[in-house]
Formats: sequence, structure tokens, C-alpha cells
Amino acid sequence: MTEPTIISKYSSDVLILTEALSSKNKGDVLTYDELSELVQAEVRSGGRGYQALYRARTKCITDHSKVWEPLSDHTGLKCLTDKEILSLEPKALKSIRRKARKANHKLVTADWANLTDEQQSRLSASMALNAVLEESANAKSVKILQKAMKEPRPMQVSESLSLLRDSASKMVSQ
Repeated sequence: MTEPTIISKYSSDVLILTEALSSKNKGDVLTYDELSELVQAEVRSGGRGYQALYRARTKCITDHSKVWEPLSDHTGLKCLTDKEILSLEPKALKSIRRKARKANHKLVTADWANLTDEQQSRLSASMALNAVLEESANAKSVKILQKAMKEPRPMQVSESLSLLRDSASKMVSQ
């Protein structure tokens, strides 16, 4: 005989919040008070329901293709429209650049002489990758890729890397 599945209060909160968020249309707003009432717990940062709301928002992205972001007045969440989703891109690129730069600032402090050959290889590869991310995660790279497309379509990663490499080669040779 199989054991019954027990759903914790935390899991049920995630399910309730996911259902509430996924049932709304793009452009709709839900207040934190409305969401807190659904699960009988505070969903703002620090509240018992905060983690459940975070997981529900993540599930909405992966399972329902809906992005919920906090309102600027901190009163609730908005389900972003397609144009609003695109507006997240500059902030994401800036974050990637900053994280890659910070990582390399830390990695460069490692004493090469104290590392094994394998560790030296890993350090070198990590620093090179971070440098590539820092240099390519910007609006200029987006424009290069956008210009290379004859018509709007999803672009393969290998094609993107090739176009950026070719662009970098042209800049170096000039």
C-alpha cells in the first residue's frame, strides 16, 4: 500500500498563489493584501508567505509564461506585458556585467604559484569567461545580433557567439 502524499502548508500556499497569479492576464495587478489574504500569511519580504510567493512567481514564469514584478509603489505585483518584459533586459545586462567584473576582481587575487595545474586551468578559464561576459553583455552586442538578423526569429547560441566573435575580430583588425 502506498503512503498518502502529504502537502505541507508551505506547498499549499505555493499552489494557491500560483493559481491566483496564473489565472490573471498580462497587465493585471494583484496587491500584497489580496495575496496575503489568500494564504492567511504576510507575503511581503520577511513575512511567512514571502518564500511561497517567490516560488509561485517562479512557477508562473516556467509553467505559465507570465512574469510578475513588484510595483514601484511596493503595494503589489503586476503581470508584465510583453513590452514591459523586454524593458527588463538592460537591467539584466548591467547585472551580468557587474557580477562578471566583481568575480574577476576576486579571482585575480588568487596566488597562481599556490595552485595546482588543474586549478590554474580552471582559474584561467573562469577569468576568460567572465571577461567575455563582461564585454558582451551590453546594448552594443544586442544591436550587433539584432542587425545580423534578416527577420525576427529565435537565434541559436552558437550563431550568437559566432556573430559576436566575428564582430570582435573586425574591431581588433581596424
